[in-house]
Amino acid sequence: MPHTASTDDAQIINVVQPDISVFRDARKLDERGGTEAPDWIIEIISPETMDHAIRTKFNLYEESGVQEYWLITPGLKNVVKYVLVGKRYQLQGEFYEPGPIPVHTLPEVGIEWSEVFEGVY
Repeated sequence: MPHTASTDDAQIINVVQPDISVFRDARKLDERGGTEAPDWIIEIISPETMDHAIRTKFNLYEESGVQEYWLITPGLKNVVKYVLVGKRYQLQGEFYEPGPIPVHTLPEVGIEWSEVFEGVY
């Protein structure tokens, strides 16, 4: 995900590769990937990647205007959901047990917690 909306390679400051990116507008994509920030990013984290996902990527996504950011920890079977309010992320929920997880950027979509962790022991 480029840090800037520029398509000129010389203008791109940071590039990261989220586990899952959702773009509601196809015009934000080109043949190489996203040209602007995705609307929703999901990171699947482990103890080894937790610091990078929580500190570095969290700040970059917030600054870039990613509207919704989920951190999924398979080992703990939890989902932490942040939503951009103004220019800052606000915690919108921590999900540790079966039930629907609402998607802020796609209100018509709900993700079932048990499906997120299907096959995880």
